[in-house]
Amino acid sequence: MKTRETFAAFLFILTLSCSKETPTPTPETQTPEVVEPVFMNLNTRLSVSSPSVEVVEGNPAIISLQLSEKLSEELAITIEQHTDALVNVVNPQDYSTNLAYSINSGSSWLPVNNGSVSFPKESTNLQIRFSTVDDEKLEVHESLWFRITPSPTNGITLTNEALPDVKVTLQDNEENIIYIDGFMTYAIENNADFMVKNISRTVSTTQEKNWIDQGGLLKELLDDIRYN
Repeated sequence: MKTRETFAAFLFILTLSCSKETPTPTPETQTPEVVEPVFMNLNTRLSVSSPSVEVVEGNPAIISLQLSEKLSEELAITIEQHTDALVNVVNPQDYSTNLAYSINSGSSWLPVNNGSVSFPKESTNLQIRFSTVDDEKLEVHESLWFRITPSPTNGITLTNEALPDVKVTLQDNEENIIYIDGFMTYAIENNADFMVKNISRTVSTTQEKNWIDQGGLLKELLDDIRYN
């Protein structure tokens, strides 16, 4: 009898434990993934920081270009050097035609190949650089032009017209030794007998510049001025 009662009690307890509802676990809160919209812009304005750049010989000349808005595509540009309509044309030995460019404000530089370079996607600044030569020759300040031509593709639209050519002037750093008034009135007869000691930094004709590049004043005239 006692065994039967014990068994009945066991069944009762088992029934109660089975009838308990198992708690439903609370699901973890999932943070929705934020998907950034794809950047898209094909309209901008290209400009140059200054249409005139001056650099003392021996220092690099740098031209800075800017975009008013970032682009979602690359913008290619071509760079052409020329000396059209210049009187004080730079001598070839006074600068390098090898160009470099930077897209990180000059932290690093890469070579410009075949006069072409591009603004990378989502960038707004690009610099162009070339080196100049620090010589010991008394010269006039010399210049050359840089023509920057954009080549927009892939739907890019520029909101400005063509850029003006950038004039780069190399400033000579030799000092005039003596002052001679009216030196331009002397004529060249034999280049071997001429020596530049004092010049004006600007000239009005290519003949004047060539005259200075070839030597300038007669040594005999300089001796007369120096010792008499």
